[in-house]
Amino acid sequence: MTIHKFPLDKLNPEVQTWFRLIDQARRTPEGELVPSFLEIINQIATELDEFFKQKSNPKNLKSIFVGISVISYLNERYAIEKIMMFAKGRYRVSIPAPPELISQLLEKFSDRLITSILDKKIKTIGKSMIYVLKKDLEAARDACIPLIQNFKEGFANSNLTLLELIFYALLRNDIISIIITNLNAYQTEYARNPLAIYFSILKNIVNDIQAIHTRRKSYLQGLWNLFNTLSQLE
Repeated sequence: MTIHKFPLDKLNPEVQTWFRLIDQARRTPEGELVPSFLEIINQIATELDEFFKQKSNPKNLKSIFVGISVISYLNERYAIEKIMMFAKGRYRVSIPAPPELISQLLEKFSDRLITSILDKKIKTIGKSMIYVLKKDLEAARDACIPLIQNFKEGFANSNLTLLELIFYALLRNDIISIIITNLNAYQTEYARNPLAIYFSILKNIVNDIQAIHTRRKSYLQGLWNLFNTLSQLE
């Protein structure tokens, strides 16, 4: 079976800058004058505020999702103490701690989604995005259920975008291997481009989805074993 490459989502140009800054901060030897991770977080948060003020559209929605994902990624991958050490005394940045900042951004995202004039499909995807960012994958799955026919048709025609494909994976565990294949292909294609970090972040999300499917399968197997045992009792 030929596995088609699913198209990347269109994002705002600022997103490319975020990944370039992160890549620069990761690769530059300590002591060099580059932005600290906290300063990068500050820049992303400032630009996300501008996205919230703009007219809502799929590109803005997906860029907000990526922006909050990046802040979460930086917070999880690099302990704050290490960030402080890396910043070499330049860490006095006037922003909330990343977890607090993420909560604030999620609240703005939710409010913006409620008040925006978007079609039902885009609003549903936005709602699923918020649940994924909150790491409530069960709620994200429930939110995606009304889109299953849209996802199915898009998947059949290979015109689901990569993010939409990931949300479809909340409903269909068997397409996770296809997503990983696509992500690997993009990582190879963008190997010299800072955008490659983006695919690592998406892989983290896919791994979380796969874990929840595994747990659900384990629960169902346990239930089946219980009923099988009960049926054998005299």
